[in-house]
Amino acid sequence: MKTALSPEALDQMFRTARTPNGWTDKPVGDDLVYQLYDLFK
Repeated sequence: MKTALSPEALDQMFRTARTPNGWTDKPVGDDLVYQLYDLFK
């Protein structure tokens, strides 16, 4: 079977990727909040 993704892409997605775990002090605008709401509803 042929792999569609390179080994480097697989590493980045599954082996070395990490999700940030924390908050920043950067404010979020109302327009972004509304966009996220529309996306999730």
